[in-house]
Amino acid sequence: MYLLVFTCLNVRAVHIEVVPDMSVLSFFHALARFTNQYGIPRLIYSDNSKTFIGSGKLFSRIFLMNKYQDKFGLCCMKLKTIPLFSPWYGGTWERCIKTIKTCLFKIIGKRANWIISHW
Repeated sequence: MYLLVFTCLNVRAVHIEVVPDMSVLSFFHALARFTNQYGIPRLIYSDNSKTFIGSGKLFSRIFLMNKYQDKFGLCCMKLKTIPLFSPWYGGTWERCIKTIKTCLFKIIGKRANWIISHW
């Protein structure tokens, strides 16, 4: 399982989605769940992971499918990645990720191996 973190760069609100893998389809399903709850953003920034780069390439083609056309057809949402080899551009959301990791480690701590082995 993976955690997909959405954060608002205006108010620093954080939304966490649990996804089964790092595929483009899982990302789009998580994005659909996010937009059902909070509305459709105009601009999405991301780092340069393979999932987000692949999503950017397939963004317009997938939204033309009937499954997504009803929801995203009228919006002009754009997906932008940070420049290559420039990790400081994502410092805002990296700080949110660090806070999430710290909280998870405090909650789960050393019991993570026990939880995984008994799951």
